[in-house]
Amino acid sequence: MSCYAVWAKKPNKQLHVHYYDFTDTEDRKRALKLALRSATDMHNAGTPCVVEQFHTVEVGTLVFDTEKDHAQV
Repeated sequence: MSCYAVWAKKPNKQLHVHYYDFTDTEDRKRALKLALRSATDMHNAGTPCVVEQFHTVEVGTLVFDTEKDHAQV
């Protein structure tokens, strides 16, 4: 299963997981949009976050950091 996970930076805590079907491009875009929105909302509430992408056999890959990329969302 593939997903985008939203993590609070301090403390390092998983806040949200948005799963998607890796064979469906639109589903992946939907999950990414939800993850970015969740991270941005948490950042605006005072909790800096990162979004990581996970696949079945991979370690998470950083996709977005609200402290560095906040202006892009």
